[in-house]
Amino acid sequence: MTSRERQYAYEKENQIKADFDDVYNRAMPAAYYRRMRDVSYSIPEHAVPFFVSLLDRRKHLGRNRGPSRVLDIGCSYGVLAALLKYQLSLDSLYSHYGSYDHQLLSRDQALDVDRRFFRNQLPRRNVQMIGLDKAAQAIEYATQAGLLDQGISCDYEVVNDPTMMPSIAPVDLIISTGCVGYVGQKTFSNLLSSVGGPLPWVACFVLRMFDYTPISKTLEGFGYRTTRLDGVSVKQRRFASDEEKNNTIRRVQALGQNPAGWEDTGFLYADLFVSIPSAEVLDVSVPQIAGLAASAA
Repeated sequence: MTSRERQYAYEKENQIKADFDDVYNRAMPAAYYRRMRDVSYSIPEHAVPFFVSLLDRRKHLGRNRGPSRVLDIGCSYGVLAALLKYQLSLDSLYSHYGSYDHQLLSRDQALDVDRRFFRNQLPRRNVQMIGLDKAAQAIEYATQAGLLDQGISCDYEVVNDPTMMPSIAPVDLIISTGCVGYVGQKTFSNLLSSVGGPLPWVACFVLRMFDYTPISKTLEGFGYRTTRLDGVSVKQRRFASDEEKNNTIRRVQALGQNPAGWEDTGFLYADLFVSIPSAEVLDVSVPQIAGLAASAA
């Protein structure tokens, strides 16, 4: 299957899913958080212990000596950045954005409230967050709120000219929680072509309704070996309708997976794929990382 055919397949599969475009790219994030809370969106909180474990292992191996640099594909308003930088739960973010009405505040006032909120939180990790998303307003807000240290508003699925991509300083870890399907192998190819320094590790939570093989094959071409972590499937969110649930179950079954105990419980689930440069694989115990993350969760 060609790259173009694979992207078309992803587009067809995405038609199964509920559409949240009306809240994904607004000038302020309160409506987004309200909608995500309504559908029990929880994958960022499930994912963070695994990302932290990978960053700790990379630092232990001496791959970086300063702050860890993380690139989040599909970062929206910086949810993962907030949870990685600070000792926050997703519920605390939902409570924060539900505790006041952004509609009664100007954008500058809302940003001031958010900056003060994050300044008062205990730090979790010393990380620098780079956010990539085509949602320009969400990127701008997360950057001005201080969650993103660098924001890139660009659709890497349609960029063909390398000179149109910003140069990105060395990155330790590329992450994603459910963005695969909206992006495909072209995004990863473009990213890895624009990231300077040693190859970063890549950790993606991928909805079980999507085939990750084309992306893992692309990563293999850059020198990676990809592992799907056995036993690591986490909730993304509750289905928004019976139609979405039924169509997703059929798609999961078409990929040869059993929805019993997973999608048939009423939630979308995602598997974790970790890609590490082949030359470094012997230094990294992926099952050990899974165990450490599970104990920390």
